[in-house]
Amino acid sequence: MKIVKNILPIYFLLTSGLAFAQVAKDNINNGSNLDVEAEVEVYMNQLDSFILTIYHQDIIGRNSSNDSIYGSYEIPADNEEKYRAGLNELNEKTPFDLVYNSYTHAFINLYLYKKRKLTENCMGMAPYYFPEFEQALDRHKLPIEFKYLAIVESALYNQARSRAGASGLWQFMYRTGKVYGLEINSYVDERYDVHKATEAACLFFKDLYRIYGNWELVIAAYNCGPGNVNKAIRKSGGKRNYWEIRKYLPRETRGYVPAFIAVNYAMNYGDEYGLKARYPDTINFITDTLEINTALRFEDLSRYFCSDFEEINYYNPSYKLGKIPNDGKTHTLVLPLPLMNAYLENVELFNEYIRNPVVIEERVELEKKTPITYSNPKGEKNVHVVQSGEVLGVIADNYGVGLSQVKRWNNLYSSRIYEGQELVIYTDKKISKQIDSTPKEKPVFKENPKYSYHTIKSGDTLWDIANLYDGLSVTELKNLNRGVDYKKLKPGDKLIVAKNG
Repeated sequence: MKIVKNILPIYFLLTSGLAFAQVAKDNINNGSNLDVEAEVEVYMNQLDSFILTIYHQDIIGRNSSNDSIYGSYEIPADNEEKYRAGLNELNEKTPFDLVYNSYTHAFINLYLYKKRKLTENCMGMAPYYFPEFEQALDRHKLPIEFKYLAIVESALYNQARSRAGASGLWQFMYRTGKVYGLEINSYVDERYDVHKATEAACLFFKDLYRIYGNWELVIAAYNCGPGNVNKAIRKSGGKRNYWEIRKYLPRETRGYVPAFIAVNYAMNYGDEYGLKARYPDTINFITDTLEINTALRFEDLSRYFCSDFEEINYYNPSYKLGKIPNDGKTHTLVLPLPLMNAYLENVELFNEYIRNPVVIEERVELEKKTPITYSNPKGEKNVHVVQSGEVLGVIADNYGVGLSQVKRWNNLYSSRIYEGQELVIYTDKKISKQIDSTPKEKPVFKENPKYSYHTIKSGDTLWDIANLYDGLSVTELKNLNRGVDYKKLKPGDKLIVAKNG
């Protein structure tokens, strides 16, 4: 990725008057109830149209078909002191000024109550994206709390696109993305690439801080562009405090800092208000990455490995046409770990399929029609109908036969199977009804004196845990805890962090 250094990017943004990202915003010191309600309403309207209908109903909402995104929650009238105390506590840990006032109070209510489900969905998505954000922010020596800005910007929806054209988790406009080295062409839009867009956002944060020396003005300029912030500073008589210039900022930007403060509060204290992370069923948080320097169509991956085309697209949103182009460059492919393993194990057969899919499919269809000629298979013939989530190796084990036998009996050239497929199996084992061969969820390991453990606290990520222990990386942490479902970890669970002795 081309990295644009020094002050040139900011000069471009100032002279062009470019507005950077767009979602919804609000704030100043304390305002009248009417002012506060009006500005929160502006934020909510944009939030609903931009995020909820596009993202949480269509993507995240799949895991709760009977659960409304909106919900109905009574907002307590006596939370002022609790909100103030919580923000004061967070203020001790961050260079941001997380002030309490009527605006931040209203936005905390928004995230804790009015948009409760949205916050819970973001809590569920955070373990997938926050480690990437935190590593980049740490590498650039930026406040870790910037990770919450992505919730304000996109609600952690990696395919988000605003009406103004701002795109991706960090909501880059076209020209700003180009200034910060993001490739955008007919095939690729790196504004949707988690790693590259996060890197670009960090560079933008640093450039803005060199201008303003104030983190609240940095995030305001990130939203509406430094040109608008400079104009507000001039109109205020040269003041350089967000709360003193906010009334001169564009209306859609005034709620941006209060929303950021509210998200900090909600993500740190949400569990105290009964919020629970809602992990989407359609997203596997354990993924693997592969460098690709040849063309690859996601449709081919989907058809050959019987996987969900939309899921592959979700993990690789920067490829506009559902394929990695053959443009002489190296590109990144991200897949759920089981699919990546299947791809690597069958890459030669898959490449043969890509070169001549018609011939391969015709051959498979012909072989399916060819009677099994293996002489006198031992045992009784059974027909197993594949159920959702079943694995061929587990099916073979449960029937007491070999995996290679099942493949031979059914003319299979790989271990891929699909729901509803009928498998012929010969076995001496007495089978009164179809065996359930869905892999059982592995229980979280029991404490063993041979290992040292970390007890998970609310908000912990794998990256947080690894950084608490010298010499421990996220990869090593995963290796020590093979078989653990990271999506379902909760406070109080334990992870191995070292071998004793």
